Amino acid sequence: MKKEAEKSILIVEDEPDIKRFARRVLELEGYRVNAVGDAETAWKELKKEKYSLLVLDLRLPGENGWALFEKVKADPQTSGMPVLVFSASASYESRKRAQELGAAGFLVKPVTAQGLVDAVAAILGKA
Repeated sequence: MKKEAEKSILIVEDEPDIKRFARRVLELEGYRVNAVGDAETAWKELKKEKYSLLVLDLRLPGENGWALFEKVKADPQTSGMPVLVFSASASYESRKRAQELGAAGFLVKPVTAQGLVDAVAAILGKA
């Protein structure tokens, strides 16, 4: 069994095809992956289980990704978890805000399977 299996990732993405793609790519790398479609469900999941990484879309139905990101970083239980921002917005403002909030990385969609794998590996220390 790969060492990566010990690492768990929560993907928060509302687009079913992108969510399915990201989940499959990371599962093939040996990660344990859970994927949800909104911030509220993600927050409940984060309070229930410890994850090695949060892959977070910024545009979500209901509470957006920024609000969830701020909540994650403000909560002692989740504040140490790295966050990989996964967004269609490549603007300087988005990147700067993500950096200020402590993002471990920033991927602009559409992303390739290799790009996703490399970003996750770099963050989780296996690059």
